[in-house]
Amino acid sequence: MFGNYRDLQEAVKNQGIVPGNPMAQSLQDARSCQAAYLSAIAGTSIEIAVHVSDVQLEGPIGPFTLRLLKSSRPGVGDMSLAPVVVLVRGGGWWFGTLEAHERTAKEILLKTGCAVCMVDYHHAPEARFPVQRDELLLALRWLRSGLGADAGLDGERIIMFGESAGATLCLSASQYCRDTALDMPDAMILFYPNATGPKEGGRPYANWVWKHYLRPGPTVDSAAIPMLNSMDRLCPIWLAIGEDDPLLGEVEMLRWRLEQAGVPTIYKCYPSLPHGFVGCSGSVQPAQDAFTDSCDAINRYIDSIPHSSTL
Repeated sequence: MFGNYRDLQEAVKNQGIVPGNPMAQSLQDARSCQAAYLSAIAGTSIEIAVHVSDVQLEGPIGPFTLRLLKSSRPGVGDMSLAPVVVLVRGGGWWFGTLEAHERTAKEILLKTGCAVCMVDYHHAPEARFPVQRDELLLALRWLRSGLGADAGLDGERIIMFGESAGATLCLSASQYCRDTALDMPDAMILFYPNATGPKEGGRPYANWVWKHYLRPGPTVDSAAIPMLNSMDRLCPIWLAIGEDDPLLGEVEMLRWRLEQAGVPTIYKCYPSLPHGFVGCSGSVQPAQDAFTDSCDAINRYIDSIPHSSTL
């Protein structure tokens, strides 16, 4: 375990491993490089007794996968339905695999006892907003319907956990639920959401990401950009970012908007951590500490939700 992110960064660089760059590589090559990079920074794998199953849902452009993880330790919650953390990956919408985020899912399960539902939403630019949001909404509807009970999932107790692009999707989906009278998640854990949209003179990578996520046309679909919409009546939010994240100012503005709207919000800014630090929580101690804080928040939120579900 490294004591700081810079030491990990140097170690990975010395191995000749660099992040994928979709602005300079083909998407296929960038995704391959990004997968190798995330594997290199993730740390050791977590060995835990877990039952894994996949469910296929039909989405707006075809099927997509939910991967369900639940503890399989004998005697642990055998007769009860587990609360669910819906894990919505980051990756700028253009990258992300179930395997690349498996460690995060297992650590959530280990630290909270919750089941985890990983949503394998379609990549951009092959699919563009609102496809990804609508796939997340379908996952929430499936869980709320009780269809996950056979897999031991309690659709009455749902926390959404998103990082970066995934955190943005969590906000977009929750705003949609509010505006259409659908059941929202009970709380959200949001790491460094990219919630303000493209900006003239903004960072080239950030604008590239938004360009390939939004549908082309003369107008922008404001539903894709959470900061263009009301923050009223959202569920409680635990919001975190690293001090060295270029999105720091935007996330602090989001915090202010949430607080002005009266949304119960806990905000954390962690020193000397960059964007995407959840991905190295298994190898950098300060990132691990921040991740543990988020799991503690999940436990507090779950404890506050009434339930009586049993198999």
